[in-house]
Amino acid sequence: MFITRLAILAQEAAPTSEKADLYPKAAELITAALAFFILFFFFWKWVLPRVNKLLEERRQQIQG
Repeated sequence: MFITRLAILAQEAAPTSEKADLYPKAAELITAALAFFILFFFFWKWVLPRVNKLLEERRQQIQG
């Protein structure tokens, strides 16, 4: 009963679906791109060299 009322309220509160609502706005795209490049730089600068060093040490231990 409560779930039914909640579903009815959600349908009434939901805005009409338009094609413009499906696509992200420019500000969201810029924010996502900026976050992506910050994370990419962080991984490229600090994480990837440490992983490569770890793998190289492991390779040497296995061979040695």
